[in-house]
Amino acid sequence: MSRDTAGMAVRGDRITIVSQEDSAMWIGTFDFEALEFTDEGRVFNFPRDNHCDIMYCNVEGVQWLDDVRFVVTSDKAKSSQSYRCVAQEQKVHIFALPQGA
Repeated sequence: MSRDTAGMAVRGDRITIVSQEDSAMWIGTFDFEALEFTDEGRVFNFPRDNHCDIMYCNVEGVQWLDDVRFVVTSDKAKSSQSYRCVAQEQKVHIFALPQGA
């Protein structure tokens, strides 16, 4: 996941980065003294529809609420985007990490 980075947030030693184009979020650990990531991190896709198509097309920002929940904002769908994108446009979304993540 590295395309169209749209937001980043820090909580303790954990960093999360969201990608609009991938409709995904990467979470990794960072050592602030060594200024380096300490793991490869993990990618979490935002929910998909029944055909595994992207529904959260315009993720713009992310912020941790606590150790397992985060809030994400979404931008207005572009006229060239699929109708699937309209249902989740211009909203604030709250998600939780899967258990054990």
